[in-house]
Amino acid sequence: MKASFGDRPGLLIDLHGQGNKPSRIEIGYGLSKEDLASKELDSFAERTTIRGLVERSGKSLSDLVFGSEGFGAGLNGEGLRTMPSPEDQIPIGKFFRGGFTVFRHGSRRGGIFDAIQFEFPTNVRTIARERKRASRKTAEVIQRFLETFYGSDEIEED
Repeated sequence: MKASFGDRPGLLIDLHGQGNKPSRIEIGYGLSKEDLASKELDSFAERTTIRGLVERSGKSLSDLVFGSEGFGAGLNGEGLRTMPSPEDQIPIGKFFRGGFTVFRHGSRRGGIFDAIQFEFPTNVRTIARERKRASRKTAEVIQRFLETFYGSDEIEED
């Protein structure tokens, strides 16, 4: 898949479900709860699965994770409670930081192909009305993120 992008940056989004409390969409950038709580978050840019984005964009890791252009702010702005975000910076309880796919294919070891894991809560997955609304709003936020940081609003499917 990465080869099909050539020298263009890419973003892989790995979708999962979880039943953690509080009920929030959890965004995994390869950062632990302790990393997110640290006053030194920006020093962890080399270990995140969006390292390439940090390097290309000129934005700090804190800006991308907690800032107004990040996924957390975008999803919260659409009425979808999310962590980490400007409002919920430090996850409470169990938190999914990302798994095999984002660690294997993201840019934490360098490169221009980033990866982020979204963990959707039970209510979004089991209530049809919530699933439809969350799907539509999440797609809109992804599209804005692609336009802002990847120079494209196209979502390519494999």
